[in-house]
Amino acid sequence: MKKIILFAFFTLFISCQEDKPFFDFDEAYLYQISSKESNKFFGDDKSTTQTEKEEFNKIAFMYSYPTALDDKWYFEKIETYYPKKQKIDKSKLKELSNIFTERKEEMTEAMACDPIFRNVFIFKKEGKVVGISKICFDCLEHHTIGSKRNTKHFGSNNEFKKLEILVGWSDSH
Repeated sequence: MKKIILFAFFTLFISCQEDKPFFDFDEAYLYQISSKESNKFFGDDKSTTQTEKEEFNKIAFMYSYPTALDDKWYFEKIETYYPKKQKIDKSKLKELSNIFTERKEEMTEAMACDPIFRNVFIFKKEGKVVGISKICFDCLEHHTIGSKRNTKHFGSNNEFKKLEILVGWSDSH
């Protein structure tokens, strides 16, 4: 009887240690803007208005924005300022879910730069947004909302590199 109880306890303990995905989703989209395309929103570039620069700064620089999954203004501006939109192929969704997963921290890499979130993942379940993750591949930073999981260790297990490979990110497009 003691062996059965110990076995049950051990099994329960191990199951609690499993990696858990940030989101339950059935489709995902990636919005991107290259460094070259985003440069027009900096400094004295005359091809953009001050309002456009301020709006882009809010969506690309603000670490704590958006805060809600139903922020219509945010989605409108992503569509406006991020020229490349791709629906992630269904064959890649399982791998994407494995990347966006809560797990133990293995190592943390930090860069000494201010992130510019040029990659935005939108996760949906039955057409409804269930998660957003803004990614800066240069600084290895992210801002993720919509998950009940702990997302603070994202990136400590080479997730940024895995994402780059999965979506074919190159800042030269």
